[in-house]
Amino acid sequence: MAGAIDDEVTVERDGPRLLSFSWQGQRYVIRSTQTMGTPPTRWWEGQGERTYVRVTARGCLYDLYYDHERKVWVLARRL
Repeated sequence: MAGAIDDEVTVERDGPRLLSFSWQGQRYVIRSTQTMGTPPTRWWEGQGERTYVRVTARGCLYDLYYDHERKVWVLARRL
């Protein structure tokens, strides 16, 4: 199941460190993180600032982003 997901998730943190995310009733413990930054957004389409993070959990790579305007974490895709 690789590809775009774009579902809101709950992220557990210890300060700035991401510990896990929960998606579809399952908890994914984050083994490593890589900050990918805050790319330009499509502001003309109402898209606010986002900070992207690539994480490893359950042996797979996932892209998460924090939507600063809505104050939510989103699972963007599984690689």
